[in-house]
Amino acid sequence: MKVEIEYLKRTKKFFNKNSHIISIEKTDELLISAAKKIFQRENTNIDIKELNGKFEGLYRIRYNKIRILFKVENNQLSILMIVNDIDFRGDVYKLIIFVMVSNLGIGNRGEPCRRFRLLM
Repeated sequence: MKVEIEYLKRTKKFFNKNSHIISIEKTDELLISAAKKIFQRENTNIDIKELNGKFEGLYRIRYNKIRILFKVENNQLSILMIVNDIDFRGDVYKLIIFVMVSNLGIGNRGEPCRRFRLLM
């Protein structure tokens, strides 16, 4: 089983600020253990949960006060794990989801302006 891990920009910022709490290497280790637990039904000591509701399709790993939210895309040859967010337990579920509502005309430099609405 080949596992590829991709970190979004927001997660890299978290690692830069909080490298003394959790490292990328430790996160990689947790994600590989999660993949083994999800796909090989291996009994690993990791707290993982599949989320539902507005976070449907995401998984959560709980590590001390840190929560790691990630999505899994399974292919026959490899598994791609995309880490959407990593933060402390009180802040990780406050994801900002923007939806483009409409074009509002032309901006300062001639590009179209877009208006966004917060969904949460």
